[in-house]
Amino acid sequence: MIDHPLVQGKKLVHAAIEGPEAAVYYRGEGQLTNGRIVVSLPRYFEALTRLEGRTVMLTNVDGFDRLAIQRDDTMQVKAGKFTVISDRPDSDQRFSWEVKAVRSDIGVLEAD
Repeated sequence: MIDHPLVQGKKLVHAAIEGPEAAVYYRGEGQLTNGRIVVSLPRYFEALTRLEGRTVMLTNVDGFDRLAIQRDDTMQVKAGKFTVISDRPDSDQRFSWEVKAVRSDIGVLEAD
């Protein structure tokens, strides 16, 4: 349980995944409309994570349209959102997504 970064007196419940950094992940599903979609993360995402090293992974579901993250000012995730596009302007491709980011409320882990 950690303090909510935006709402005093509230808590966020997160479980730990093993790794060499104090990271968080968010995941979900989406579907393009006319070859594009903007996906919003939880409102507290920006307050909880560092700007550096945010990544988005995409997996097609029931199709093979080419998908990509459209960066905003060189960032995959900016202002708590990311944009998925296809090279097909009429694509309605379904996909799963996962965002990973390093927490900003604790220091960098030192690995030996």
